[in-house]
Amino acid sequence: KEAIEASMALGPVQKWCWHRHPNYLFSSINVRRDGSIDGPPEQLNEIRAWMLDLLPKFKEVFDPRVADILKELEAKSDG
Repeated sequence: KEAIEASMALGPVQKWCWHRHPNYLFSSINVRRDGSIDGPPEQLNEIRAWMLDLLPKFKEVFDPRVADILKELEAKSDG
């Protein structure tokens, strides 16, 4: 968690939400910042730009981790 948050460097206006779903085989991670659909157009454009900048960062940080997990699971099922 800490390594991922540190590597993302999202800026001061974000909030991470980490949720473990114990009855299921998954967890969810959300990032948010304050805003409203009723906000001024400048704010909405800023939030949109923030989201578009954030998506490739998520992919860059999570893709290798997911690949490692999948390799590990595959190795366990083969062994």
